[in-house]
Amino acid sequence: MVWDGVERRKGPDWRIRALQTVALLAWLSFIAGLLLFHLARPEMDSGIARYYEMEIRSFWDPTYTGPLLYFVWSSCVLSLVSLIANRKLSRRIYDARRYNLILLTVITVSFGILLTFKLA
Repeated sequence: MVWDGVERRKGPDWRIRALQTVALLAWLSFIAGLLLFHLARPEMDSGIARYYEMEIRSFWDPTYTGPLLYFVWSSCVLSLVSLIANRKLSRRIYDARRYNLILLTVITVSFGILLTFKLA
């Protein structure tokens, strides 16, 4: 079957909207992971803290490390699911390629592997 050049799609259907929603959830999960990373990591030992003899945490906070790993790996899974579904649904050459999800997948896989080995 040859394409006759007439665009019959009126706009994004429910599957494309679902993909956009999953991509948004993946990014929100990644941002939540970044916030938890900020809370979980060891505190920096600065000169001001030493001068005022403040207590500094030199270990990863275990109350935040579990949710941190959960959010990072869930972001990775959501972005992979969205990429695979986009590959199945995109039939035309000018359909969206979703490069942001490829970047998010690479970032979350590397970040997840680093955290998994760092916290183990």
